Amino acid sequence: TQFFEVKPIETEAMKIDDDIDVLLVVHPKFLQDNLLYAIDQFVMRGGRLLVFLDPQNETARMTPRAPPGAGSSELKKLFDIWGIEFDENKFVGDRTRAIRVQAPVKGRDVIADYLSWGIYDKRAMNANDIVTGQLTAISLASAGSLDLKANSKLKMIPLLQTSKISQRIDAELVRGEINPEAILKQFKSENKSFTIAARFSGKVKSAFPDGPPKPKNDKKKKGTSSDDKKPAKPGPHIRETKTDLNMIVMADTDLLTSRFWLQQQEFFGKKISTPVSNNADFLVNSLENLGGSQALISLRS
Repeated sequence: TQFFEVKPIETEAMKIDDDIDVLLVVHPKFLQDNLLYAIDQFVMRGGRLLVFLDPQNETARMTPRAPPGAGSSELKKLFDIWGIEFDENKFVGDRTRAIRVQAPVKGRDVIADYLSWGIYDKRAMNANDIVTGQLTAISLASAGSLDLKANSKLKMIPLLQTSKISQRIDAELVRGEINPEAILKQFKSENKSFTIAARFSGKVKSAFPDGPPKPKNDKKKKGTSSDDKKPAKPGPHIRETKTDLNMIVMADTDLLTSRFWLQQQEFFGKKISTPVSNNADFLVNSLENLGGSQALISLRS
């Protein structure tokens, strides 16, 4: 809110308001077809999209009474049609960027490189893109990977990539009791780089070829004010983008949690928060870039 005018979107929305420049979608989980359709049509009419997905959100895992599967997120219904590959059941472990941790495992302290957590420096970032060109480090946790489907017509420009000493690992290994040593022992490099964040462009078709989803017959109780504010009705259905898609996707959501990029320390009785990586800068840069003119979006640093 220090940089932008922020407007929340109702979960029952059938349409994203026309005055929205950039739609920020973080950890999409259990989204109803109404909202998925609203996102789809926002993109069809030229809206810009910034998405943060995750095979395992570390914060959600620690939340009391979290529903099963709350740690992973995806936009599969949209991505499958648009031609984007993201596996919410695999995280990427980069042996060269793993953070050494000390963790209690079965009553003993284990010190090992934790493949789920990594600090990615300038070598991992796209120096030619305005979003990442001036960044120096991004801290990630249980990040996934992005790719184009076999018949995709999109163009993908990687913004953040792993080294070739990396492996896609079953996310179940970070969804229960954490054992960094066991994850490290099973590591076998796939000898290829994986894309963690990317910019996508090109023409896409609607994930709803038959038009908007049929409304549910939910009977509302009398005496409530739920009818005071009805969701905006969708406009004419758009089957294909008229202009190129403008979307940035990051396959991690934990980078937005302060504990992964802020360090707190006491200073004359006051708590001072100091950034230790450019996680917040990635978010702000992406929003500023997507929120600009078409010329600004294609700008390279």
